[in-house]
Amino acid sequence: MSGFDTWREAFCRRHATLAAYLPQPIAPLPEVARQAANQAEFTLSVATYMDKVMPASRIAKGRAALAQNQHLLDDLHKRYQVPGEIIVAIWGIETDFGAIQGDIPVLRALATLAHTGPRASYFEAELLAALQLVAAGTTTPDFTGSWAGASGHCQFMPSAVLEYGVDHDGDGHADIWGDDPTDALASIASYLSAHGWQAQAPWLTETPPDQPETLLIPAGLPGPAFRTGPNFQVLLSYNRATLYALGVGLLANAIAETAAPPHWPDRLPLGRAELGKLQETLTAKGYDTKGADGLLGPDTRAAIRAWQKANGLPADGFPSKELLLHLG
Repeated sequence: MSGFDTWREAFCRRHATLAAYLPQPIAPLPEVARQAANQAEFTLSVATYMDKVMPASRIAKGRAALAQNQHLLDDLHKRYQVPGEIIVAIWGIETDFGAIQGDIPVLRALATLAHTGPRASYFEAELLAALQLVAAGTTTPDFTGSWAGASGHCQFMPSAVLEYGVDHDGDGHADIWGDDPTDALASIASYLSAHGWQAQAPWLTETPPDQPETLLIPAGLPGPAFRTGPNFQVLLSYNRATLYALGVGLLANAIAETAAPPHWPDRLPLGRAELGKLQETLTAKGYDTKGADGLLGPDTRAAIRAWQKANGLPADGFPSKELLLHLG
């Protein structure tokens, strides 16, 4: 008996009622296991990332989607206080307005990830949530999505559908997958509202970098600088990557025509090994990055800024190759 078969039998014993909704026979997806084990390192420059996230074609499609769904979005704004351009921007970035929702069987993907890997317990919980959706008739056993189990127009994990999914059209199910995006757009608004979206509060505003230590400067100086508001933190709850939240905010501004996309310097970020070395060096010099995992987060940015400020440099918090060389 394979390791997956052993896991499956144990899972079915523990959760007999929900396990009855698993497609039979269920087998792991090797491509999902490979993807989980070999996630690509994020090495795009900010300029390249933003070109992918908000090309002119997506801005134009976003404006058309905003106009086509204006009545619905106005209703959602009244109910959840989330502006339509934010909802449309997330929709555009996640699935190109529903065009690319993923074609991997979600139940098989989640079963694969629940069987193996460091986050097996998380994915088993998501598998149970997905089976609850199937049991309730919200979706079918063959529904598809990404290799990690996110699905629908809004790319929700199954637990997010259970907790934040909205049956806005009143047909009895929060259908985030169908041709009609009504429930998916309402679910995005529901999610952001539940995570603390504040009416009339800003998400981000481009500003002169006169106090760089207080600003978000994603590509380092002399690149664009932003003052973030409380709703920027809410966008981060949807996806913890700073560039993702920045992309949503900038795309929303462009769709609403309140601000043009900024011009970015094309500076390559450090690779993960280089960033890990930078974190180790900063920590050794007394600027604690709270770990050396090679991932850029607020602790690392704060440590870089503290070192820059102590050495009389503009405190932009950007982990450049020049900074790594300077630190030795």
